[in-house]
Amino acid sequence: AYLIPQEDSPEVDPAVLDFILPLGNLNPPDHTLPSDHIYFYVGFLRPGVRNVPVVAPGDGTITTILRSSPPDTKIFVRVSASHQYYLDHVVLDPGIQQGTRLTAGQPIGTSGSGFGVDLGVINASRTLSFANPARYPGDTLHADAPLQYYAEPVRSQLYAMVRRDSDGRDGRIDYDVAGRLSGNWFLDGLPVSRSADVSAGPAELAFVFDNVRPSQAIVSSGGLLGLTGTYRIQAGAVPFAEVSPESGVVAYRLSQSGGTLGIGSPAVLGTLLVQMTASERVRVELVRGQALVEPVFGGDVRTYVR
Repeated sequence: AYLIPQEDSPEVDPAVLDFILPLGNLNPPDHTLPSDHIYFYVGFLRPGVRNVPVVAPGDGTITTILRSSPPDTKIFVRVSASHQYYLDHVVLDPGIQQGTRLTAGQPIGTSGSGFGVDLGVINASRTLSFANPARYPGDTLHADAPLQYYAEPVRSQLYAMVRRDSDGRDGRIDYDVAGRLSGNWFLDGLPVSRSADVSAGPAELAFVFDNVRPSQAIVSSGGLLGLTGTYRIQAGAVPFAEVSPESGVVAYRLSQSGGTLGIGSPAVLGTLLVQMTASERVRVELVRGQALVEPVFGGDVRTYVR
């Protein structure tokens, strides 16, 4: 294991952690698609716990520092020819700069302005399956599960803090199924080159599963359909992986998913009409209201592509 070879030096002290969210978090519009990193939450359940010390989770050399949302920074650390890790929402100490050689457990700063610290691992020897790989950066195409790289006993200690109702504690981000509705979609006309920009979030749509409650199918909408957020579908609805161009118009009744804490409204917000017109094209329309609607498209129809 190259992350945390020491037994007592995770990047954030477990004593101040509220919980850890696994891969695949959804938070539209910035994260309309499943996130390729995990979250160490600090100060979410205990607001007085802020600006906690952060240490390097592994040996390596800082290759890039991005000012993600000043004073927060995002740093990329090269560990080997095939592996990198990155941390986001860290306020770096003076002297920590591009080219700095880090050792596991070395203090590098404090948690930033948000509710914790992001950790991602990029494994060049692992490539995830997306319908159109050109739309994804290397961070996402080669995303790996960070906690598996920790040494024991810290690894088990951190896995126990993961908020996920499943034995698969790492989470998942690649739900694309060729020729099926399942997975990520982009508004028709969105340039491939802009797909990974945060500003593209409103133009994205995902038919995936909740990363905390993985049995719960979720529609994640960036906003262009008139809803911004994550939404449950009705019990017994056609599974996303079974919807194809031969399925015709499929109706999904949407209610709030509840997000990280699972506190959502059971009230139906509307019906999402979906029709795959080709293996990589889907027509979508939101009809607001609790009333059942006929599976017939009206005037406000959007087209999404892979």
